[in-house]
This record gives sequence, C-alpha cells and structure tokens, in this order.
Amino acid sequence: MADTPEVSAAEAAIEPEIEVVDTHFHLSDRTTPPYQLDDFVKDASSGHRVVQGVFVESGWKWNHDLPDRALISVAEVRAAAECAADARERPGVRIDGIVGFADFSDPATVQRAIDASIEVADGLLVGVRSAACYDADPKAPVHRTRPRPGLMQETSWQESLKQVARRGLTFDCLVFHSQLPEVVGAVSSVPEATFVLNHLGLPLGMGRYEGKAEQVMSFCREYLSSLARYPNVYLKIGGIATPVTWQLWGGTEGGSATSAELAAAWGSHVRWCVETFGPDRCMFESNFPVDRATCSYVAIWNAFKLMVKDASSTEKQKLFAGTARRAYRLPARTS
Repeated sequence: MADTPEVSAAEAAIEPEIEVVDTHFHLSDRTTPPYQLDDFVKDASSGHRVVQGVFVESGWKWNHDLPDRALISVAEVRAAAECAADARERPGVRIDGIVGFADFSDPATVQRAIDASIEVADGLLVGVRSAACYDADPKAPVHRTRPRPGLMQETSWQESLKQVARRGLTFDCLVFHSQLPEVVGAVSSVPEATFVLNHLGLPLGMGRYEGKAEQVMSFCREYLSSLARYPNVYLKIGGIATPVTWQLWGGTEGGSATSAELAAAWGSHVRWCVETFGPDRCMFESNFPVDRATCSYVAIWNAFKLMVKDASSTEKQKLFAGTARRAYRLPARTS
C-alpha cells in the first residue's frame, strides 16, 4: 500500500479549490435511506467544488408496466431531466448529462429506446449504458438486467452498440474485471464507438477472488493495458468503495472508511491507470449512493485527491473535470 497523509474520520475537503465533475451518480428509491436530488445536491455542496454531475441509469423510475419493453427506462431519463431542471433553479451543482439505458439484445429496440430518451431528455442525453456484467462465481453479484455470458461477443449486441455510435452518444461499459478480455474484443470490433469503462473494470473481491487482490489487479492491468491502446476508450476511476470491490482489501460496509484508507488501498493501481491511459482519458466518479455503503462523499473525493496529489495542476484539471467534459460533451461551468 502507498503511504498517504492521514485524514481524520470526520473529514474536511482537501484542495477544495479544484473544480470537480462527478461523472457517475445515481438517484434511487430502493436504497436505505433513499438517495434523491436533495441528497445529491447536499453531498455536492459538502466541501468539494462539485460544479457538474452526470446522472447514470440505475433502474430508478423504470416503468415495467409498459407493453413495449424497449421503453421501460424512458421514464428514468424524463425524471432525471426534471431533476436537472430543478437543480438549475438552485445554487450549486448542475446536472449537465444523462446516461440512459437500452437493451442491446435487439438493435431495433435500441433505436426506439434512444429516440424516446432523446425526446424527454431536454438535450441532456450524452450516453447509453447496457450492462454486460456476468461472472460464473455463485457469490458474484447478479445485475438487475441479468446479462448472459458472452453477450458482448454476439452480433446483435455489437450491432446495437453501432446504433449508439451512429447517434453520437458514448457507451458506458459496465462489466466485471473477469470480462475485460471481452471488452478488448468489443472495442476492436466496433472501433467507431466511444467507450467509457465504468468503475476501473469493476474488480470483484468475493467468492473465488476473495483475498486475491494482487492476482486480480495483475489480471486487470494486463487487459487495461490493451484497452489503453485504443484512443476511443476512457476510464472511469471509481467504484472503489462498493462492497464488492472494497472486499478485495478486507474492507467492510458501514460508511466508516477514511480517505487515507481508500487511498492506501487503491492509490498504486489508480496511479498506474492514470499513467497508462493518461489524464486525457481518465475521469473520477463518486458512484454515489452505491459507495455510500463504505464511505462519505467528502471522503471519496479526498481519496482521489490524495492518490494524485503529486500530479500537476493541468493534470488534475483533466482528471477532475476536463476529460469528463470532452468525453460527454458537457459545457464548461464554474461555481
């Protein structure tokens, strides 16, 4: 583990002058407690200079009663756009991007989902996410959309991805680390798509991976190195406090992890990722409220700042804001 400065459990934001774009947050009625717009605005104003956020689909507000399954996620995009309008009437953070959902099992379905989402997004739709995460380990999480193994290798999935690329939208790629070889194949097969790999490739820490952080990181680095060779691949650095990844380091849930603990566990790998991809293709994310299970909002951003404390001011500007704005085509804002 890398040495980092100590930060107390009751943390204040460090380097609060750094402009931050939170590239990945959700809203949810299912979490305990729920996480709504008021909660995100409160977190974003809790010490760090978070000026923009990108809402990412999570099944929130999906309408499962619709006969056309292609459109069940459109209500979530509409609700996110309404929250963005609400946020514009308040001081503080703006929601300037929405990543919606489409089912990649049928390219025609994807086209209908994108068209309907654009119609209700108030100009904020910047990307699409369709989870492909699957691992055969019985202790691995099962995603709510229940992706099947080998999904990214299917012709229909790749044709769906091409639909996203044709619309000028990014593709937020959600997989487990064991699927990174498949991501390399997908990037090679659909080079016109812009990939944003979520959560460092989501390294798992349970089941057959428990206690094997070194082996998991070695596997990730092998295939992240391959992905870094493609200029159309961006890396979201985050998800480090999700229960499934924090277990790699023997961590537990409870919201008590400090930024120093997170930075000590993840700092070496994060710095390797930044060096490998470059600041021009890395961006930080809170992944709240999911990572709230392990740490506070202030702590997660403090941890990122500790990890790259030796970076130049130009590099930090890219990592915390500039790269996200370029990848998602967000407007420049200041607080």
